[in-house]
Amino acid sequence: MKKPCYILLVIFLFSVSLVEARFIHPDQNIPNLYNPQSLNRYAYVLNNPYKYVDHSGNEPTQAQLGSIKSVADQIRAIEVNNPNLNSRQILSVVAAQYGGGSNINSVKAEGTYNFNDKRFVYTSEKGFIDQTHFFRNAKYPSYGVSLAGGYFVEGLQFAGFKGQYGSGFSYEDLSSNLLGTQFGRSINLNDPLSKQYESFAYGLGGSDNPQTDIPSNIMATLPKNKQSATRLPSEKVKYTPFGKAIPKQQKPSLFNRVKSFFG
Repeated sequence: MKKPCYILLVIFLFSVSLVEARFIHPDQNIPNLYNPQSLNRYAYVLNNPYKYVDHSGNEPTQAQLGSIKSVADQIRAIEVNNPNLNSRQILSVVAAQYGGGSNINSVKAEGTYNFNDKRFVYTSEKGFIDQTHFFRNAKYPSYGVSLAGGYFVEGLQFAGFKGQYGSGFSYEDLSSNLLGTQFGRSINLNDPLSKQYESFAYGLGGSDNPQTDIPSNIMATLPKNKQSATRLPSEKVKYTPFGKAIPKQQKPSLFNRVKSFFG
C-alpha cells in the first residue's frame, strides 16, 4: 500500500530538480571568460550536476580526517592572498579546490592550495561532514538542488554508474549537502569566510583533534586509507539528510546477547 507514496515522492523530487536546476537570479560570481558554459550565469555547475557534485566521493577514511582549524586556515590563506575577493567569491575558490581544480570556478585567485588531502571533518552534533559536498552546496545554496540533485546523483552512484558503487548514499553525503546549503544561505559578504566557517562548524561541535574526539567504536569502522570499490554495507548507507552522519552500530546477534547475559 505504500508503493504509490514512494512513486509520488520520486516524481516530486524529479520535478523539483527540473524547476530548480537553473537559478532564478544570475550567479554573483565573476564569470570565467575562457569557458563559454560559465557565461550562462543562470546555469547550475556548468549544466553538468552529475560530474560536478561528487565525482570521487566515498566514505570517510582515517587518513582523510581533518580539523576545523586546518580548513579555516586554508580559507584564510586564500583571503590573505586575494584581499579583493568577497566571502562568496572566496567560497567559489574553496569549492573548486575541493573539486580537484578550477574547472567549475568562475573566480581567478592567486596562490596554490591543497584541500583534498583532509576532506572530512567531524562534529559531535552532526557526525562526519564531507567538505566537497559541503562547499559545493554552499556555493549553490538551494534546498531544491541539495535534496533533489543529491538523491539523483547518489542514486546513479548506488546503481553503479561509472563504476561508483562505493559512493552511493554513503552515510555522510546527503547530510553534508544539506549542511552546506544551510551554511551558504547564511553567508555575509562583508565578513571573512574563514570566520563564518569556524562559527558554523564549531557551533555543531566541530573537532580540531578528530583522532581523539571521535569515539573509538566509530573510529574502528573507518578504513585506514582505502575507500571501498564495491557497494557499501548497509550500516554505512544512509538515505536521509537528517540526523547524525555516522555508521549505524550493528546490534549483536541473539546468540551473542544470550551468551553475554550468562557471562
